[in-house]
Amino acid sequence: ANAYSYRDLETTLRANGLDSEQLPRVVQFNKRDLSDIKPMSEIREAWKGTGIPTIPAVAVRGEGVVETFQALLERVYHSIDRRHEFSSTFGISADEFMKGILVHLHPPKPEDSEG
Repeated sequence: ANAYSYRDLETTLRANGLDSEQLPRVVQFNKRDLSDIKPMSEIREAWKGTGIPTIPAVAVRGEGVVETFQALLERVYHSIDRRHEFSSTFGISADEFMKGILVHLHPPKPEDSEG
């Protein structure tokens, strides 16, 4: 079902003039807490060679959610850097880019900044 959905997504992107190969992509395999699922080793073997990171998750427990977001951000950074020379134009490294965004996932509480 996942493979079918992914192929359908690629078809939809093409129909809308987008090349999925040019888009930063990651695939999150959610519901890893269920008992009747394929092992991640089998999934990773099936996706090997695609260059697309596969990330296990249990979203209802928050597992793998931030990791998926972080993996996608890294790919977005490298994509815009390749296409628009982001690093040299703005002087922002991949680490600085990531830190600048990820800090907002757990912003300091107001009482943390009080003397």
